[in-house]
Amino acid sequence: MPWSDPAIRRAYMRKRYHEHREQEHARARAYYQKNRDAVLVKSAQRARETATIERRKELRQMKMEYRQAWVSDYKRGHGCSVCGESHPACLDFHHREPQDKATHGKHSSVSSVMRKWKWERVLAEIALCDVVCANCHRKIHSEMGWEWTHEVGNPPVPIGPPTFELTPTEEGVKVRSIQEDA
Repeated sequence: MPWSDPAIRRAYMRKRYHEHREQEHARARAYYQKNRDAVLVKSAQRARETATIERRKELRQMKMEYRQAWVSDYKRGHGCSVCGESHPACLDFHHREPQDKATHGKHSSVSSVMRKWKWERVLAEIALCDVVCANCHRKIHSEMGWEWTHEVGNPPVPIGPPTFELTPTEEGVKVRSIQEDA
């Protein structure tokens, strides 16, 4: 069948276009003259929709930049509650109580849901957290005895009894090993 070969199909369409080019142009001009107002309205509507879409993208980007700047300032202002590190790139949000952590699929960090959640919900989640540097955060979870599973949506699975105690202080949270008392 000749249509199954793309080269033959292209050659046929090119030949047909050249043979009927004037007829197609005349048909298009007649349609435009008959429906000029509708064509112009539709064209203007498309332009407005495109401008609206672009504006929404700009606003979304501005909102995300504001949120990221606010979170960076918050982290910088609070610093690590364990060691005092204050560079925002090094700081994480650690949930004081694991059961208070909101469930949101495979993502488990505040920064991963900033784009998806309403700002009030993000702030409520931040209120449940302490700011700690990445190293101290890993140490806290290591002391807690949590082993993180790699399957999507699974909560952390405890691998043993907790060997630490979190004590709130004015500076943040103090991690104290329970084994020190024994």
